[in-house]
Amino acid sequence: MNTILTGVLFFSGLALTVTVILHIAAQKTASGQKNTGRPAGTNKIRLDDDFPDYRPRVQNKTQKRKKSPSRKRFSLSGSLHFNSLVSEIPLLEAGLPEYVYIPLKLPHINALPRLTVKKGDKVRAGSLLAQNKKYPEADIYASVSGKITGIENISDAFGAEIPAVIIKVEKDDFEPSIDLSPDIIREIPYSEKEIISKIRHSGIFSLAGAESMENVFTGGQKISRLIINGIDAEPFPGIRENLLCKKAEQIIIGAKILNKAFGIQNALIAINRKRPDILKLVSGLTRRYVGVNTRSCPAYYPSGQKNLLITAITGREISAGRRPENYGFMVLNAEVALAVYEAVLKNKPLCEHFITINKNGKSTSFCTRLGTPVDFLLKKLSLSPENGKIILGNVLTGREVLNSKAPLTGQDSKILYLVPSEQISGPCIRCGKCLEACPLHLQPYAIASALQSHDQDRLKQLHAADCIECGACAFVCPARIPLLSLCRQSKTEFKNN
Repeated sequence: MNTILTGVLFFSGLALTVTVILHIAAQKTASGQKNTGRPAGTNKIRLDDDFPDYRPRVQNKTQKRKKSPSRKRFSLSGSLHFNSLVSEIPLLEAGLPEYVYIPLKLPHINALPRLTVKKGDKVRAGSLLAQNKKYPEADIYASVSGKITGIENISDAFGAEIPAVIIKVEKDDFEPSIDLSPDIIREIPYSEKEIISKIRHSGIFSLAGAESMENVFTGGQKISRLIINGIDAEPFPGIRENLLCKKAEQIIIGAKILNKAFGIQNALIAINRKRPDILKLVSGLTRRYVGVNTRSCPAYYPSGQKNLLITAITGREISAGRRPENYGFMVLNAEVALAVYEAVLKNKPLCEHFITINKNGKSTSFCTRLGTPVDFLLKKLSLSPENGKIILGNVLTGREVLNSKAPLTGQDSKILYLVPSEQISGPCIRCGKCLEACPLHLQPYAIASALQSHDQDRLKQLHAADCIECGACAFVCPARIPLLSLCRQSKTEFKNN
């Protein structure tokens, strides 16, 4: 009996050993049939970038491709994600109003330029209205052709008094030196100094985001990386993605001009990762221009903000109280790159800009002259200021317009027409949603509480001055607490003390 049992166990063990050996041999044979250059069982090659044309080439099959740190994808914590309501929005010519009101003062330059015209003078679009020899960035140009009927203080969209030149529109004539042809100029025949001079005397600095160039041109800061922001990350679509669809090559050439002006070798155009049509279009065009590449980025609000866009692309965070230029970065909007192209190669100062109007989720973009009254554009869409609330700016951070006859400036890019609704705020329930939404990891509810108790030490501990006023906290608050307004107020009180 023992002999039989011993024999059964011996042959069972032998069979198991043979089965294991055959299984290992079969696996080796299968893996040796096809050498794919990647781990067994992997059916897809992982791409480390959205643009294979710019990946490092592998010289032989055994060489491993290393991921470039600059190509690594970084995510933004605490941001909001909005599904785009519409991809393509119409871009229309707004036409000419009866009067335009050209403000004489830029928000970031305290000096008032010296007038070069007087009441009763005739001007053309592109004519110099005011000049500042010390700060050429503050030069002001006429956006229309007509007669100057007044130089006086007017009320802006929010009720503040500003000096302005009032022009009665008579016809649509431009200065003879301006090239209005649709032909694209691809050669840049100017030196670095000539380009800087043209940009500084073009009025571009009245555009939102362009003021950062002033610090570089006047302060001598060295720029090593240029980023062109082509992302619309707000709840309602804006103009940047639309411009990349319709004027992509001009924006790319504008980036090349800025490369030469800053003395750098490479510029990146940041594009919404969820817009493959724009990625394909722009990346195809950049192959013709050395020194300009594309980079796909997540379109999470507020990823379009300069510091956060740098973090999303490079992973590098900009310290509180510092500017991107201090780290060698320059971030400019697509509208600025287009204006640079027109100023340098078309000799056209800033006379017009783009603005998007949204009502009930439907957007329309206009190319309009600087100084056009707000109500002129509203009438184009049959909208009445009396029947709705007008918000100038983004839905999360914009401010209500108090004067619908006020002029639009280069700082304005979006108008929201809203039907008024009653909104009642309640007490904070400590849900923590504002903490999750804040991209800078601040504590908005605690900042609001410290403001109400006038606790300056607590505001300093909470870094209230670092708030970028994106409005994400107020958007997600279930109690409808006006956290954005409170954070703005806390910054003002903190700075005053």
